[in-house]
Amino acid sequence: MTKVTALDSSAMKNTTRKFGSGGAAGNWGFFYNERLGNFYAIITKNQDLVLVETNKRKYVFNCRERDKIVAYYNEILEKQL
Repeated sequence: MTKVTALDSSAMKNTTRKFGSGGAAGNWGFFYNERLGNFYAIITKNQDLVLVETNKRKYVFNCRERDKIVAYYNEILEKQL
């Protein structure tokens, strides 16, 4: 991991699914939009979104404790610097 960021729902505007599935249970797969570029996602709701960046890929998911998770991993990343 190189960066962990909280996203608002507008980050998913104009997103195109390149591969994956979507339905009542949410969306998963490989996606693209101008703001994020290419990314993998597993999203059950379009809220409480987290972006995890690595040297090679980006991942988006949602969770109830978004702010705690972002703060926790950013603290770990800061210690690694």
